[in-house]
Parts: sequence; C-alpha cells; structure tokens
Amino acid sequence: MPYIVAIIFLTLGIRLAAADLAAAEAVGQRGNVTAATWSPGRPAPDKETAPPRRSTRRSPKTDRLSSGGSGFIVSQSGDVLTDYHVVDGCREVHILRNGEPVVAALVAADPPTDLAILRLPEPAADAALVRGDNPVKPGEAVVVVGFPLPSLLSTQASVTAGIVSRLAGPRDDPHQLQITAPVQPGNSGSPLLDASGAVAGIVVAKLNGLRIVKRTGTIPENVNFAVNARYARALLDRSGVRYQTAAAGETLSTPAIAEQALKFTVLVQCLR
Repeated sequence: MPYIVAIIFLTLGIRLAAADLAAAEAVGQRGNVTAATWSPGRPAPDKETAPPRRSTRRSPKTDRLSSGGSGFIVSQSGDVLTDYHVVDGCREVHILRNGEPVVAALVAADPPTDLAILRLPEPAADAALVRGDNPVKPGEAVVVVGFPLPSLLSTQASVTAGIVSRLAGPRDDPHQLQITAPVQPGNSGSPLLDASGAVAGIVVAKLNGLRIVKRTGTIPENVNFAVNARYARALLDRSGVRYQTAAAGETLSTPAIAEQALKFTVLVQCLR
C-alpha cells in the first residue's frame, strides 16, 4: 500500500510539473533530506562550497526566476534573514513587497548553518523578534509562516502549526531542530515561531519521503527541520545587525501569532 501511495504522489507531481513548469518541485537534496526550497526544474547548487554572491543590479531580460523561498524581516533597517541555499548562486535576489519585487543585496552568509542575510533598499516598519537565551524545549508549540509552492498555490503566505519533536537535525546535527509543522518546497527560510510569537528557528529542510519509502516501505509523516535561532543570532551579531530579542512572554493563539508574522514574512525569489 505505501508503494501505491508513493506512485500516486509521484504521478501527481509529474502532472503538476507538466501543467506548470514554474511550479515543479525539483529541489536540492542532501541524502535523505530535501531542502524546502521551490525550484522549477533544477536542483539547488552545492550548499557547502559555493561562495556567496552579492547582487544589486537589475536583471537582464535573459535572467529567469529559477527558485524561491521565504524569509523574514529582522530589523527595521530592512535586514532579512533566510536560508543560504535559497540565494546561493543567484544573479539577483528579489523580495516581494506590497505585491512588487524589490531587489535585495546579500550582505552576509554562513553556509555551514545554511543562513544568509539580505538587505532591502528601504527601512521596514515591522520586524520579527528573535528568541533570547531561553533554550528551546522538546514538545514546545511552534508555528511556521511562509510561501510554499507560490506559483502553484498562491503568493499569499500560509500558516502551519506543530511542535518541536527533537533538539537535533539529521545525524544529530546540533544546529537544527526537528519539527512536526508541515512544510513544502518554498518554505525554506520561513520563521519558526514559538508560542509567544518570537523566532525560535528558520525552516531549512524536510525528510525526503520518496527515498524513505523506497528504503523502509513507510511514508514519513511531518519530519521537518529548522535551524536553531541561536545560530541566527550569532550571524546577526557578527554582521552588526540591530535586531530585538524576546524573553519568554505571554502565550498567544495561533491566529495572533500568524497576524504578527504576516507583517514581516516575505517571499524571496532567485533569478539566474
């Protein structure tokens, strides 16, 4: 039965790609983990060795949208945090603001933790609060806000919820958290928000379901990963970004967390 379901999903993916190549779900892979980045028909570049690129120019007409992800504004100066693999190798990076693409500059990157900082040309009114020194605990409720499969679904952000299931990533990677909140290609760089609405992590990957089905005969459910926010804070500190932290605060409802996050979560587009 699991094999039949996997074949159905694979066939559906092929049909969707044929109907809309801009929404195909080909993504960069690292073993059994798939980067949660939307990419129309090509794998993401090597995340470990490719140098960071900086671009502030306008794209020539030959450039095309080749992948996309999510990000979030982390300072009122216009700094945006996302995953490094979302912007690695891009000739130009656009951030959708008020329905219009704005060119953003890559100002800092940390490939080992898969994080990057972009900068908007204008200040921002709303910025996320980053979780402070209080460590994340297993079982904590979390909310993800981002842009999964924007060309296929919608350019409006989506909201999912779950818990922190483990304090490590694949192969016990200490930089990451394992979460149950559902994510899809396009969610890379999404803020992982704790119960008070502070950023506790940055969505980075999901388990490669088809590979696990082939290996074990079972479909993994809600096994996804986020970079722990403490590593994001380290990159922000090294880069001189003025961001605000939040101590453990009042527990908010999921709609209240989403309402706040929708103001600072952005769609990131990569042009090659």
